[in-house]
Amino acid sequence: MSHQQRNCASLIFKDAKVTKQYSLSHTGVVIIGRSPDCQIALDPFKFITVSRRHAKIKRVGAHWQIEDLGTTNGTLVNDLPINGIHKLRSGDRIILGTQGPEFTFKCLLYDVKLAPLTMDAQDAQPDKNKTSHPDAEARLTEVFTPKNATKIQAKKTILKQSITSRSVSANVAPKTLWNLVAVTERVQFPGHYAPVLALAFSPDGQMLASAAQDQTIKLWNMVTQTEITTLNGQKLAANALVFSPDSQILATGSADMIKLWQVATQAEIASFTAHNLGIASLSFSPDGQILASGSVDQTIKLWQVATQAEIASFTAHNLGIASLSFSPDGQILASGSVDQTIKLWQVETQTAIATLAGHTQGVGAIAFSPDGNTLASGSIDQTIRLWGVATKVEIATISTPHWQTSAIAFAPDGQTIGGCDESGIIRLWQICSSLN
Repeated sequence: MSHQQRNCASLIFKDAKVTKQYSLSHTGVVIIGRSPDCQIALDPFKFITVSRRHAKIKRVGAHWQIEDLGTTNGTLVNDLPINGIHKLRSGDRIILGTQGPEFTFKCLLYDVKLAPLTMDAQDAQPDKNKTSHPDAEARLTEVFTPKNATKIQAKKTILKQSITSRSVSANVAPKTLWNLVAVTERVQFPGHYAPVLALAFSPDGQMLASAAQDQTIKLWNMVTQTEITTLNGQKLAANALVFSPDSQILATGSADMIKLWQVATQAEIASFTAHNLGIASLSFSPDGQILASGSVDQTIKLWQVATQAEIASFTAHNLGIASLSFSPDGQILASGSVDQTIKLWQVETQTAIATLAGHTQGVGAIAFSPDGNTLASGSIDQTIRLWGVATKVEIATISTPHWQTSAIAFAPDGQTIGGCDESGIIRLWQICSSLN
């Protein structure tokens, strides 16, 4: 299969009066400064510490980078001064000068399929030099979401495939993990006219919610594969979506705002300002009574769903919060951050139980196993890691070369892990019972 790699990036600026989103050019250079000829021209009277040509942002290959243009007051990324060229990651905070304007960098990297997957009989034969499982035939579903297209696509197939033992790095007794990857049938959901930023399946499996840069949210019927409705009213595109456990409420996070929607009537129930900066993650407690929100402003907040009252607010990480997940019993909240760590929190007291370190880049996806004994985390460091919740130690690492995990989930039996990259493609791994 061949793919063309695409990239969608933007800068979000926010102050007390206004929020603006600037799309970054894929081919050109973006200059930020007070000069009117800059691509992002700032108010010269308001931002006096910003130079006329302050910083340059451009895309190099699959990545974006920022460069300070020799300014007096400098450029900071995540509160640290940069020297020369600095590689940007989604969620990075960019500050120009001393107490200058702050931007949040957002980037989605994705692949667009150019040619169908073909396999001959020789390709399908297991490699005798690889470790295979006798029952490694399974049905899987892959979801492919080209971010620059107007489609959400689903694919499914049956395929036997083995992986080498090098794809697993375990810190305890050896474990059997195998990867199932294939593509055939396709279902398309046309509708959005801008890159898709977030997806969420309803717990009852009946609906899919999607949010795009066109500032719309769409609900899709998974049985008939048709659009149910479009939810409008977003001033900025939603970056986070989550259904309540009973599938009756959809929560959306856009910039600093949370909205609650009644799924049956598609009516907006509530809208409230939640954070000082962009909301990157949302999670409902298992009983549906509490909504947790995580933000680029490094805080986690807990909200009473019925009244939208704030229950608690606490600074959780040194950098932005990228992912949240409640344990099945609702007693623990796990948070993953751009600072490369995972933290476990006692929900009732909001005290930290443990910090899990091991990832070498930001943690964008986390999920508890159904029994609550294992936590899975996915990172842009191209690994999925499994952690023992009771022991607070890493029990296995799954290597995902050339693949950055943006979403992760356990199957109900706790024996299968599903991971999704930023293109929307899903891969499944089966784990032996000794992990649990």
